[in-house]
Amino acid sequence: LLSPPATRPERFAKTMSTAADGLIIDLEDAVGPGDKDAARVALMQWLRTRDGVTRADFLECIRINPLSTAFGLRDLLALVELTAAGAPPDAVVLPKVESAHDVQLIARHLRAAGPAGERVALMALIESALGLEHAADIARTSPQLKSLAFGAVD
Repeated sequence: LLSPPATRPERFAKTMSTAADGLIIDLEDAVGPGDKDAARVALMQWLRTRDGVTRADFLECIRINPLSTAFGLRDLLALVELTAAGAPPDAVVLPKVESAHDVQLIARHLRAAGPAGERVALMALIESALGLEHAADIARTSPQLKSLAFGAVD
C-alpha cells in the first residue's frame, strides 16, 4: 500500500498505474493543520470523480484525523456526505483509537449514510497504552471493523 498525503491529489491516480495493491490517502500526520481543510476538499472531490481512473483490484483507503479532534469530526462529516453520494472509499483508517466508542461512532454514521456505508471497511490503529488496554473491546465493536493495527513507532 502506498500512502500519499491528501495534499497531493495528483499522486492518487498515479498510484493505480503501479504494482501497488492500493493506497491509504493520509489526512492525518502527513497534512499540516493549516492544510487539512483544503486537503479534505481535494480528496473528496477526487473520490467523487476518481478522475475517470479506477482499478477493480485496487484498495482505496482514507486515514482520517482522530475523532477526538475537530479535524476528525469534519473528516467524518465529509465521509458521510461522500458515502451518501455513492462514492465511498473502500476503507477508513482510524488513528489513535483508544475505545470502542470511536469505531461505533464512525460505523453508525457510515451506515446511516446508506447501503454503501455498510460496505466501508474500518481499520483501527492502536497507538497508545490506553488503546492497547481496550483492544479486545475495540475488536468486538462492529462487523465493519476488519483489522486492528499497532503503531510501529508509538
